[in-house]
Amino acid sequence: MRPQVHPTCPSCGSEVPPEGLLSGVQGYSEETDSGVAPCTRCGKAIEFRVRAGSLEVGYTYWAGSLHFEGTGSVSAPGLCWERGGRGRVIEYGGTRYLIP
Repeated sequence: MRPQVHPTCPSCGSEVPPEGLLSGVQGYSEETDSGVAPCTRCGKAIEFRVRAGSLEVGYTYWAGSLHFEGTGSVSAPGLCWERGGRGRVIEYGGTRYLIP
């Protein structure tokens, strides 16, 4: 089995490059520190969370308050984020993504 280098879509099983998720973000929750973007293959929603040097895929659920549960994590060297004036700024591979 080859090592996983990209997050996997929970709906279709395709590997999605981090750039595909970051460039297609449709929303970001400050409460759970997670975002959602469509799979670049099937178009279904992928929930994810950015960590320094890694990207987690998972899901959100209610348990008194909204939580994010990571189900898988992949290494993404150089991935980092910071709070911007109107959201988050995520940097990966020399590209900066503004996440509202």
